[in-house]
Amino acid sequence: MTALGLLENGQWTKHAEAILWRENPSEWNLDVVGHPMFKRAVETAIETMPPDIQAELDKLTRIDEVALDAAMERERNAHENPPQRTNGLTLFRTKTLSLTREKVAFGIQFDRKIQLDELFFRHWRLADGWLSPTDAKRALNIFHDPLAKAMRRAVMGRIFPETPFAH
Repeated sequence: MTALGLLENGQWTKHAEAILWRENPSEWNLDVVGHPMFKRAVETAIETMPPDIQAELDKLTRIDEVALDAAMERERNAHENPPQRTNGLTLFRTKTLSLTREKVAFGIQFDRKIQLDELFFRHWRLADGWLSPTDAKRALNIFHDPLAKAMRRAVMGRIFPETPFAH
């Protein structure tokens, strides 16, 4: 740990903080979102959000009738024309399709939340804020990053309070 610059004189270094926040060992009971540095990072993420990221967030949080109709149609088609085999397993379809707009909306929300997480995984870093498109292409993707998810929840809660599925 010392060779990696994470420990010095028996204590965690400043560089280790982001790693600890990402791992957030439950036994340590860290309050990442309550930490002043995290709160400042939320403010910075909101204030410096690039227009392309803002546009993507706007798109992902808007579920209109057109999106619902298209998802309903995809579900109907998938029910009527299921693949016969997937990974060696035969898929069985039920005789009836119990499809409601509420179920489809929930499915869209679930998918959009994943897309929002992925946007933060690819484009946001604690130390750097929003990555430029070039930097985002070069950066190591941090999938399922609890710190990026916490940032997504905090940012989305502030700029899209009327869209609870996003935070």
